[in-house]
Amino acid sequence: MTGPGRAASAWPVLLVLLAAVLVPSACVAWFMSEAMGNEALAVRQRLRDVYSQKVAAARRALAWDCERRLNRLTEGQHLPAGQRFVLLARESGADSIVVREGGGRVEDASDAAPGSADAAGGRDWGSAEELELEVGDLDLAARAYAGLADRVGGEAGWAGPLTTQAVEAVDGVDRRALALQAQARCLLRASRREEALRVLAELVTDELLAGAIDPLGRLIVPAAQLLRLQLQPDRDGPAFEQMARQLRDRLEDYREPRMPAGQRLFLLESLDEIAPPGLALATLAAERLAAAYLAVEQSAAQPGVLTATRLAGVWQMASEDGSVTSLYRIESLLSQWQDLVLRQEIAGARLLLMPPRDRAGQPEPFLVSAAGEHLPGWTFEVQLAGQEPLTVAAGRKALYLWTGGAGIALIAVLAVALATLVGRQIRLTRLKNDLIATVSHELKTPLASMRMLVDTLLEGRTRDQQQVREYLQLIAKENQRLSRLIDNFLTFSRMERNKRAFHFAMCSIQDIVTDTIDAVRDRFAAPGCRLEVEVAGDLPGVLADRDALVTVLLNLLDNAHKYTADAKCVRVCAWAESGQIVLEVTDNGIGIPRRAQGRIFDRFFQVDQSLSRKAGGCGLGLSIVQFIVAAHGGTVSVSSEVDKGSRFAVRLPHGQGTSHGG
Repeated sequence: MTGPGRAASAWPVLLVLLAAVLVPSACVAWFMSEAMGNEALAVRQRLRDVYSQKVAAARRALAWDCERRLNRLTEGQHLPAGQRFVLLARESGADSIVVREGGGRVEDASDAAPGSADAAGGRDWGSAEELELEVGDLDLAARAYAGLADRVGGEAGWAGPLTTQAVEAVDGVDRRALALQAQARCLLRASRREEALRVLAELVTDELLAGAIDPLGRLIVPAAQLLRLQLQPDRDGPAFEQMARQLRDRLEDYREPRMPAGQRLFLLESLDEIAPPGLALATLAAERLAAAYLAVEQSAAQPGVLTATRLAGVWQMASEDGSVTSLYRIESLLSQWQDLVLRQEIAGARLLLMPPRDRAGQPEPFLVSAAGEHLPGWTFEVQLAGQEPLTVAAGRKALYLWTGGAGIALIAVLAVALATLVGRQIRLTRLKNDLIATVSHELKTPLASMRMLVDTLLEGRTRDQQQVREYLQLIAKENQRLSRLIDNFLTFSRMERNKRAFHFAMCSIQDIVTDTIDAVRDRFAAPGCRLEVEVAGDLPGVLADRDALVTVLLNLLDNAHKYTADAKCVRVCAWAESGQIVLEVTDNGIGIPRRAQGRIFDRFFQVDQSLSRKAGGCGLGLSIVQFIVAAHGGTVSVSSEVDKGSRFAVRLPHGQGTSHGG
């Protein structure tokens, strides 16, 4: 039994041990945290220095590339605008080029002046046109146009009927081409397709007509070539492919005679729709991009600086004199720079060139730096690829963690070992103190009673012989009580030292119960006491220490007698159940509270100390019962209700047992 004062005396020791663990552990954890933080900062700074050098190298390479592109834009200044366009489109690395002539005007061949005025033949043209449009005689109109072509030596490239004034505005070569075109038109309208193809062939193959233009300055022969291709019935043969290549070569020839940009783009797109597989149109994409740019962009680009256009994903850079603007699609530009600028190898990271953008919701890069004066708003970004760059820091961090953890674990193990040792010493000290106090108290009572009775007898202060006998009986009773206390103390001492030897042999449960009842019969012979015994017949024997099992029943019956009121009813039963022998002691005593039932087998534990002092006892009986039953391979349990009594059940395996002793 332990008191509050004794329990409280252990707190200072526990607090000292707790402080001995927490203070060093906190210091180790703090130093470890500081070391890991400093190591991470050092590694990040070293990485930042290395990456800054890589970014600086990439910036220099990017500046060199931008200067190279600007220098390219100054090439071909002596060439016509069209030839300069194709030269720069192929050599500058741009997706398209816009060439501006003097005064900043964008070059467009549609501005070319029509041919020289020539009034001859104007009256004949009007007659042929009247036959086509008003009279509707397409055959006669075709012959009239043919005659006009023969007379004037010109060629038509105009897609619709021409007025007399328009025809008079072109020279003889142009009028011959216009007339042949008009003749082919009339033949097509008259469903004379083969004849129309022969006329178009004559128009296309006549070298003198190669530069013929219509009144709007558009070349007639390339339009005739496209019409001839569109009218070909067999588009899978070599003839069709040859004609397509001839038109492609003409459209990609930017030498004189100059073709208007609008006409060239229209013919390129039309040819792209019907071209045979494998026929590449090298300038189509550049022409498309330039046309789209000119349709939305009015102001000139800023010289030497890459800026965004009004076209999504298209950027522009002008030459220093502003005469040439290079256009770049963002995908192709980044692809070119990926090989040149971004080929800086960075272990565990990626170097990216990023255009101006809103960083909201974007992951924060490890390092950000400006891309240079030629790319305002553009940045170089270094993004870590996982945790590889911090591998060294992570390894050292793990080392710090393991070291700190090992230190803390060692402190904890030592503290636990010390706490266990101190706790054991405290328990032993408490046990000794409790044992001394209990032995002193329990032995003092019967000894004092016996001394008082002996003194009375020695002094002869008795009335008669009957009183002498009663005193002697009381002395014998106190002697038995003293013997039981001493036996319990000795048993407890052997339990603590694990020195109790049990002598196992086959025993009869009937004999064990009989010996126990004989030992307590006198105690239960008082008026109002009833002891009932019920032992089942033919019970199997048990391999046990007979005296030890008698001690078990004696302790249970002693508790039943002490903690039961004057009207005592105690019952002892024995029966076999599921391979076990069950010994049960039931009483009608004061009962045990539910909260105390789990501790009643603890040493020196007493539910109510006032009742214990009144009834006698030191709290060792049930702990001895549990020790003996466990040594026999059995179990002991209790069920009780306050003011209704208690029932203790001992279960032993029959025919089995284990020997404990030293």
